Amino acid sequence: MFKQFNPPSNLNALTKKQLWATYYYIFSAKAIKPTEKGIVLLGQGDQSLGIKLTEKDYCLAAIEGTLITQRPDGSTVTLNFLDANASSQLCDCTKYANVSAATGKTRFREARGTYGDGAAKFLLRPFRTLAVDKKEIPLGSVIYIEKARGVPITLPDGSTAIHDGYFFAGDVGGKIKGNHIDVFQAMLRSKPFAPFIKSSSVGTFDAYVVTDAAIIQALTDEHLGKSAPVADSSPVITTEEAESLEPATSSLEFIKRGSKGAAVRRWQTFLHGQGFDPKGIDGTFGKDTETATIAFQRKHKLEPDGEVGRESWGKAVMLGLPVIEETRPASDKSGDNWPPRPTNLQMLSHEERVARFGSFSFRHVPQPNNPENIEITDDWESKNIKRIELPALKKLKGGTSGRVRLHKDLEQDFLALWAAWEKAGLLDRLLTWEGMFNARFKRKTSKADIQSKNPRALSNHSWGTAFDVNYEWNKLNAIPALLGEKGCVRELVEIANKHGFYWGGHFKSPRDGMHFEAGKRI
Repeated sequence: MFKQFNPPSNLNALTKKQLWATYYYIFSAKAIKPTEKGIVLLGQGDQSLGIKLTEKDYCLAAIEGTLITQRPDGSTVTLNFLDANASSQLCDCTKYANVSAATGKTRFREARGTYGDGAAKFLLRPFRTLAVDKKEIPLGSVIYIEKARGVPITLPDGSTAIHDGYFFAGDVGGKIKGNHIDVFQAMLRSKPFAPFIKSSSVGTFDAYVVTDAAIIQALTDEHLGKSAPVADSSPVITTEEAESLEPATSSLEFIKRGSKGAAVRRWQTFLHGQGFDPKGIDGTFGKDTETATIAFQRKHKLEPDGEVGRESWGKAVMLGLPVIEETRPASDKSGDNWPPRPTNLQMLSHEERVARFGSFSFRHVPQPNNPENIEITDDWESKNIKRIELPALKKLKGGTSGRVRLHKDLEQDFLALWAAWEKAGLLDRLLTWEGMFNARFKRKTSKADIQSKNPRALSNHSWGTAFDVNYEWNKLNAIPALLGEKGCVRELVEIANKHGFYWGGHFKSPRDGMHFEAGKRI
């Protein structure tokens, strides 16, 4: 259970702080065989813990600081960051994230708590623990965040609860400085606290330092293991179970050839986002979806059986597929489910895009700020990419020239869309312009796809058939800004759909709320 507390009766008398928040979670990774290439986890004195991970999983575990995996006997274990003082560099983690070289010298220790250990003697508690800067918020403090009150959460044992707004300062972090806090979410990688977690220092909110002795004592006891408002009596969650927790609205059910429904559509959307084209997102698991599934499984060294069970869903979760989705109906404009996905428009498959807009030859020409950049080497660009004037852009940061480069066959649809937005009085929702034609691979494309010049890994921007707006508030793989928040583009989506443009905020993996692309009417 998740113990509930009433809101502070003396809110106006409490010390108020302006904070900004990110979130962290238990990184779940499947141990590999001793004979496979990877990193052996080390503990105190560089003693082997008998657990081996792939290099990437090792680095991601080191970054998150808490890891759930398996011992050689198959039992589940939770490990915590010990230090970054291994006697030698185990690997280079800077290739996976913007971290210091010392991350590749990380050592671990077995955690006391089911969900890992915080600072001092505190245990980590899902949706309760905050990592803080001790100089700003002393350990043991209780913080009340009004915007968290009333938010539905799903606990690690599968039960649901409504958050009461109270959090406990029980952890620290190397990058947690000043008014920055980090919210612990156990296995959950999506963002239920969208009302206040913006992952940006400009996304501040009001928080209050609680003085109620009873609440402070209760949350202190919980973090010392003296009580268990978050039930520890439930069975220890295995890695596979943690990776396949059933979401509130779209279950990660077993699917295979012949399956139909929302889970299949979700899987097809994920495959498409990963560069494995199922040739349509129609909710029917046919031959093409099976072929794409097998290709995905082979790439990630899973059993290539074309069936999507725990291992395949688990790997998808580790690659960013949200485990738990928004529960509010699409009719509720305040939630992440609004606006609903269109029923008469879908994304183009690679084959459909080429048939409609043509194909081209290219070579990879990485640039410092654009490592996915390509150069089109034939005459396709000169024959198909057109420069037009769009006066509305001149008011947007990044669009002051008013010029747009796009595919010539989209000119009329594109201009009609912007005219419709203007007629609806929505142009003031557009704050920044990030461009349209940009010949490149999709962001974070694998080295293998780049080296093989896989055309399926190319971005829609390479055809001049997609454009990005309001990047700062709708970043890749983040929940797009909600209605009423700065940078929100949700009010623009229905009109975009009517003019044939599909919104990237409706992608399942990765979410891309800044993005609009030419779609296919159905």
